[in-house]
Amino acid sequence: MRSLVFSNKDFQFIEEKYSDLYNILLPKILHENGKLFYPMYSNQDYDYVFDIFGDYIGDSLDSKGELSSDGLKLERIWDYADGAEEWH
Repeated sequence: MRSLVFSNKDFQFIEEKYSDLYNILLPKILHENGKLFYPMYSNQDYDYVFDIFGDYIGDSLDSKGELSSDGLKLERIWDYADGAEEWH
């Protein structure tokens, strides 16, 4: 199973805006070639992190059901992390 991939800038944003999420991810983060990797060893690992990101993105909805700018950025970070290997 592949890893999630984060840029340093994206991970810093998570630290600043979503500190609880940052603290969940940090213990497993590996640094390599200027990128941060969150290793996945099973579908359960993936589902766990997917659900957590989904919860934080969902919590970023305003009263009209639209994502805040931080929520949109977190969604973009997830999309990159989950598909980064396909984009590069």
